[in-house]
Amino acid sequence: MEEMEKKEKERRQILNIAWLICGGWICSVLWLMIGGVLYLTYFGRRLGKQCFRIAGYAVWPHDTTATAFLWSAPLANFIWWFPWGVLLFQMHLIVAGAFCLSIIGAPIGKQYFQMALIAMCPFGVEYEKKELIEPYYPEKW
Repeated sequence: MEEMEKKEKERRQILNIAWLICGGWICSVLWLMIGGVLYLTYFGRRLGKQCFRIAGYAVWPHDTTATAFLWSAPLANFIWWFPWGVLLFQMHLIVAGAFCLSIIGAPIGKQYFQMALIAMCPFGVEYEKKELIEPYYPEKW
């Protein structure tokens, strides 16, 4: 069991390094820049804080699962969508499609699709650390 956990942790670390090399750092810097611009305004502080949180997730995403819930803050997501959400959503979709053209780039493309969903509704995103799932072995009769 420990060997499986070690292999899974190594696999996630390799995916995180590949993510950084293949543009994850650019994604994180973009979220930081938008968050900084929003944080300068009084009404954009909540939006800016959420952008900083997402930028932290974008640096090392394969150890955490992010789930976006649109209806947890619909007004904030609506305000976010028109100036910034459309731009980030389209950018993440284009990059995800490009990576998914090859088998090797599919895990990176899958992560960009997840980032596109987060860009669509960043308020209500819940982050959970990925835990290793223990396999179930049924007892013999």
